[in-house]
Formats: sequence, C-alpha cells, structure tokens
Amino acid sequence: MDNALQHSRSPIGCIVQTQSYRNNFVDGVILDCGIGIRQHLRGNTKISADVTSDESALLKAIEPHISGTHNRKKDPERREDGYSNAGLGLSICCEIMKRTGGFLQLISGQSCIIVDQKVIQPIPIAGWPGTVVVFRMNYQKLACIADIIVEFDIQKAKGHNSSEKSNPSFI
Repeated sequence: MDNALQHSRSPIGCIVQTQSYRNNFVDGVILDCGIGIRQHLRGNTKISADVTSDESALLKAIEPHISGTHNRKKDPERREDGYSNAGLGLSICCEIMKRTGGFLQLISGQSCIIVDQKVIQPIPIAGWPGTVVVFRMNYQKLACIADIIVEFDIQKAKGHNSSEKSNPSFI
C-alpha cells in the first residue's frame, strides 16, 4: 500500500480491500489510478532501457532493489537514511506469497503477471491506467521480512545479474 501512495501520483490515492478466511488465508487487493509501473520505472536512468513494455516493467519491478526512485538516493547501501529499502516492496511481497503457498497478481498498463510458488506467468490484458496488486497468503506461514531482505542483500552482493531473461532466482 505504501508503494501505491508514494509512487502512483494518483489523485485519489489508493483503494485497499482484504478478506480473511478460516483456512488461514488472506486475500487482498490494492489498486490505484496513477501513472503505472512502466512510467514510474522510467524515472530510474539505470534501468529505463530495460523497461520497453508493460510486461518488461512488471518483470523488472518484482526484482529486488528495483525502484523508479532508486537513483535519487544519496547512499543506497545505508539503512539508516530510511531509503535503502527502496525497490524491495514488490519483491518481498512475491517472496512472502511464494513461501506461504499463495500468489501475487500484478497488473499495470496492458500487462499482468501472476507469481506463485513455481512460475511467473505473463498475461496480456486490455489495460489498466494505474496499478493493481491482488494477493493471497497463508498468514500462519508468514516469513520473517528481515530474513528475506538479508537473502536479497546476499544475492546482490554475489552479483546476480538482474538482466537475465529467465525467472529471477528468488522466485
């Protein structure tokens, strides 16, 4: 939800809906009518060349440490400044959904991707002007977010190439 409020530039903010079920699952949706993920990622000059379509923007957006505002930071490695977690929101959400047996559906522009425990499935759609995130997770199996961030930092330190065209190693 924080991403929608910070990055969408939506005049209405965002809409959030969740539903909990007795089988330990929570379903939710977060949507905005803002600029969309592709337009937002174009603001990062380090990755703008990789964002050639709505689908490529969605796939890029779920990689750790990817943000449309990432190049504005003074020191992206320092956690004390409050900004070094930029680019972790969607990747952490994907990892949580994967680890809890759920899924994440990300819609923006004319593309949609569905991320589950095994695969990332792109689906072309008619279009949405902003961004929609639909998710399901088992709240009894929630992973520790701090542990996921550490894992992403280790992957980054090992120099995993985020420009590979296959599914990211964290999915």
